[in-house]
Amino acid sequence: MTRPGFLDQALFDELADKAAANPRGRQHHNFHQMDEPCHRMAVGLQPSTYIPPHRHLSADKAETLLVLRGRLGVLLFAFQLVDVRDVDEHQQGSLGGSLIPLKDIIKRQEELDTTRRIVFYCKSGLRSKAALLAVRSFSQEAELYSLEGGIERYLAIYPDERRPVVS
Repeated sequence: MTRPGFLDQALFDELADKAAANPRGRQHHNFHQMDEPCHRMAVGLQPSTYIPPHRHLSADKAETLLVLRGRLGVLLFAFQLVDVRDVDEHQQGSLGGSLIPLKDIIKRQEELDTTRRIVFYCKSGLRSKAALLAVRSFSQEAELYSLEGGIERYLAIYPDERRPVVS
């Protein structure tokens, strides 16, 4: 068992400084030994980095992320990705998934799998929020998300060489 660790401003400042100096833009601080069954850590992240998408070997292993300063975007697995932009915008480039323009979202609702998470995206995030609200009107139990900032923000945050693959 490791000695007690404290989450305080000094630790946050230290992690932020180390993350800024690290080429990956992030720094871990473990509160556990690697042989312990429960891993506890703090991760300092710079705005220009991310935690790469990953899966655990054990299906019952859960992860909890708490944002103590700043904001966190989360990439979800096992979801339906829906581009709600117009056809011509989609043809110029997309993140993948299906194309259901916002103007068609209600009449094409049978194409949405409301038993899975659904992530809507558009150019800036406005139409995807509208799509989320429209779908919520006929499916209150669905787990719905809107990609904040849209495809523009996603592409700005993830340069080509670091962009997570979405399928």
